[in-house]
Amino acid sequence: MTDTDLKIAELEKRLDTLVGTQIGFQTEITRIRSELAGLRRVAKAPEPVNRAYQPPEFKERPAPPPPQWPIPPSSSESGSRSVPPPSFGVRPDEPGYQSSTGSSFERWVSSYTESARADLEKFIGENLISKIGIIVLVLGVGIGAKYAIDNNLISPLTRIIIAYIFGFGLVGLAIKLKPKYLNFSSVLISGGMAIVYFVTYFAYASYELIPQSAAFALMAMFTLFTVAAALLYDRQVIAHIGLVGAYAVPFLLSDNSGNYLILFAYMAIINAGILAISVKKYWKALFYTSSGFTWLIFFGWFISKYSPAEHFYLALIFLAIFFAIFYATKIIHGVLHEESGESENLISIFVTAFIFYGFCFAISDVRADIREYTAFFTYLAAMSLAILLTSYRFYGRALVYLSYPFTWLIFGSWLLTKYRVEEHFYLAAIFAPVFFAVYYAATIIYRLMTDEVRLVENSGLLVTNSFIFYGVGYGIIDSRES
Repeated sequence: MTDTDLKIAELEKRLDTLVGTQIGFQTEITRIRSELAGLRRVAKAPEPVNRAYQPPEFKERPAPPPPQWPIPPSSSESGSRSVPPPSFGVRPDEPGYQSSTGSSFERWVSSYTESARADLEKFIGENLISKIGIIVLVLGVGIGAKYAIDNNLISPLTRIIIAYIFGFGLVGLAIKLKPKYLNFSSVLISGGMAIVYFVTYFAYASYELIPQSAAFALMAMFTLFTVAAALLYDRQVIAHIGLVGAYAVPFLLSDNSGNYLILFAYMAIINAGILAISVKKYWKALFYTSSGFTWLIFFGWFISKYSPAEHFYLALIFLAIFFAIFYATKIIHGVLHEESGESENLISIFVTAFIFYGFCFAISDVRADIREYTAFFTYLAAMSLAILLTSYRFYGRALVYLSYPFTWLIFGSWLLTKYRVEEHFYLAAIFAPVFFAVYYAATIIYRLMTDEVRLVENSGLLVTNSFIFYGVGYGIIDSRES
């Protein structure tokens, strides 16, 4: 053997000796930790009655001899050799061995980077590209139809039939591909339903090929199918397409007849369907979309078409219905779906109640007959009481701080601007105590039923409510004497 081979053998022997020593150190550390744990358990144990404490005896354990690792053959006998040293005192054949090729943090970073890259590729390949493709497809159908119309290549009836065949063909293809390509199938069915919605509108509005009632029935059927497909596919985007199409139906098919009862009844049915879907699925975006569409349509009607003489009771009834549907939807989300955040639900309910009281304030700001005022204040008191009771049951006292000031603001504004003593004295004298009793009773109930309402807060609500009531009462009596 050459000097180099002897040197290599010596270094390898020293390395194996150090590894054995390290294992011995690790074994000794483990033994010391075990003895310390035993001492701590004994120190924490209660002392026995009438018996002196005797510390446990520990026998000295001889340290295990370092393992005799076989000296590997030299490189001259077995060729080149690579011995990866074990880390953390663990042998290569034992669990927990870590390779020296890199730390666990580096491996975690590498794994996370690869996972993020895979997720991005999956999003682009399966989600983004397919949605862009279906949008391009729908636009292509529209451009092709426009070209055929502009150049009078085919008759209107043929255009509509071809468009229907194409739309339903996409739906059929989506159903066929669903078992193997769920994501792509959901995009296809969304595009197909969008096409048949617009084709139905063009058949009614542009060519008058179908009557209004038939177009309405077809779009309602498409909406039901789209909602059912959304539940079947478990894809919120499909439900959004059906929702947008459903809200667009009355405007696309409107003949300016002014039949707002049918419009709001139709919207209430759609929103009830949203409520039904929320029982099975927690789709936040669907709730916000339907809520936004509903309040936007109602607001547009209120500022442009509302007439107190004609629509006073219609506005009150459907305002209560829309509010109750969205209010109940958020309560159901909180009860049935644990993933819904309590703070988010409370904010949604707070905003919905704010919209409700805002419309109540606008409805009250008109000159009306005493019967309308009586109906309105009864409505306001009943709705406020229902809000306070349900809010206490599910969300505590939060809505008190919205309902309480709004109710007195609406009543006080009416006293300052619409009140006439010769007509409204008894009306004001009745409903001022009613509003006082509602909030006084709610405050007392909150204090008795829960410890969350502190004494200072409870006293503040009672004092301010009483102060407003006596101030309003004094004004009503003073108006009578003057």
